[in-house]
Amino acid sequence: MINTTLLEFNKNNRKFQSLKDMSLVAIPSKDDKVVIDIDGIGYVFKVYDVHYGIEGRIDINVIRIANVTDYNLSKFPDIK
Repeated sequence: MINTTLLEFNKNNRKFQSLKDMSLVAIPSKDDKVVIDIDGIGYVFKVYDVHYGIEGRIDINVIRIANVTDYNLSKFPDIK
């Protein structure tokens, strides 16, 4: 497992802020979509960027798209 820190973009202050520390089997790439459970609700995030740091530290910058239900009901507008 690979230890990572997920950083979510905060639109109000225009910065990425720590969201969750996670252990992952694989590292997602830019533009991948990931589903993260926050307080029992699944949210879809888009991977904006991945930062590989010293000593194996990996930060994954993500942008929240919607909760899973709303994303599924939207009929996937990002698929053309």
